[in-house]
Amino acid sequence: MTARSNFSAVSVLKENGHVTGIVGKDEAGNEVRVTADFVVGADGRFSWTARQVGAKVAEERNEYVGSSFHAEWEDVEPISPEHPHALGSYNTRKGPRVLFIPIDTRKYIVENYTIDKPNSETTGLKTIIWKACNLFLRFGGG
Repeated sequence: MTARSNFSAVSVLKENGHVTGIVGKDEAGNEVRVTADFVVGADGRFSWTARQVGAKVAEERNEYVGSSFHAEWEDVEPISPEHPHALGSYNTRKGPRVLFIPIDTRKYIVENYTIDKPNSETTGLKTIIWKACNLFLRFGGG
């Protein structure tokens, strides 16, 4: 497997109806062709890759609305003095689980994702704002 940074896929390579790789552009804008025995399009729910190869949606469920919170907090005490770069996972006991992902000394990415009940009064943007404020206050103001 090869990981690439600053790389954009622009088309899919096909041979005899089978996907054999991708064509992309590197950071300088040069075209790069990458072939593989197995190509994975891990680009999310509304996948560009899936559209390029004509993949059909296998299952789509829209009964619940999800919301997420992402922030970077600085000057945070380490989760563990013995392991200052440890990943932390906390259950708030009121629904969301919060992840603290270390990205530098005393600096963390804070992540949370929840799924709300259908037709809830607190869906969408209202939910994200409420949960972000609640998490901020619950964890000492970040």
